[in-house]
Amino acid sequence: MKTLNLRFILALALTGAAASSFAAILTQPIASPGGPLSGTIQVTATVTEACTISVNDLAFGAYNPSSTTNKDVTNNNAITYTCTKNSTPQLEIDTSTLGMTATGAPAPANETLSYFLYPSATAGGTQWENGAPYILTPATGVSQTASYSGRITAGQFVPPISYTQDVTMSLSF
Repeated sequence: MKTLNLRFILALALTGAAASSFAAILTQPIASPGGPLSGTIQVTATVTEACTISVNDLAFGAYNPSSTTNKDVTNNNAITYTCTKNSTPQLEIDTSTLGMTATGAPAPANETLSYFLYPSATAGGTQWENGAPYILTPATGVSQTASYSGRITAGQFVPPISYTQDVTMSLSF
């Protein structure tokens, strides 16, 4: 209060241009003697959608072509994913050429061991089709796991050798 009264008295003593210049100075913020000043800042961030994925390989093991039972691999094929919270990740695979080709020496020409993939822990039911998304559980922001399974159908008479195929899995979110 004393500071304000002093400035008011000084302003009255000035005349003309000096008075208007001094009045303009008085309208500027001044520091409070002995006390801190405070202000605010705005902090912003934009969260973008992001995901990571890890998929276990599918290993059928030994297949007996003369067996009348399908060769299923279930319950141990994990898809582990971490996505931005509340995103809805979808997994697609390229099944346009599902069929493992013979590898090793000597590899017979044009030999294919067909199989199917299923977007569940149990083989059978609806097959995972080319371009058909496997809609995963909505993301929580922490690591989550989904399962898939595979089946080699019985009665495929192919030469006894190793068969492999790389399948592309694509995660969208």
